[in-house]
Amino acid sequence: MTTDVPLPQPFAPTEAPPSTEGEINSLDVRLAQLELKIDEARLSGEAKHRDLLISEVRQRIRVRYWVVIIAMVAMFFMGVVLSHAAHHYFWGPVVIIPPAVAIAMFVGPIISITTITIVLLVGAFRRFKDDDMDQINVASIAAEATKSVVGR
Repeated sequence: MTTDVPLPQPFAPTEAPPSTEGEINSLDVRLAQLELKIDEARLSGEAKHRDLLISEVRQRIRVRYWVVIIAMVAMFFMGVVLSHAAHHYFWGPVVIIPPAVAIAMFVGPIISITTITIVLLVGAFRRFKDDDMDQINVASIAAEATKSVVGR
């Protein structure tokens, strides 16, 4: 009994064996699906990045609005303190409190209003930088404050 076993036929170098053609097609389909998933992930990453940038801009706008509101409330409060001092402790030319306290009652709210305004508005619209504290000359600021209080 002899069984005839077919001999393998040689393939051309450009042809793939018939059993692997289906595998190659399925691998091509799988590769296309993976590339599509990667592209979608990249696009969704760009969309997330865009959404984060938009939310950052919205947050900056909200912070600026809140800073302006807080500065206005603080200035209004200090104005009320200033008017209270002017109307309750001074009766015409008569001052019913010591002169140093009277000066402090006017200078305190004015300095407070200007400080709050400058610090909050500069911080909100220009942003604070790390080297801002190194650039401040405290001696000259103290001298200017003293000059403005003394009136020279």
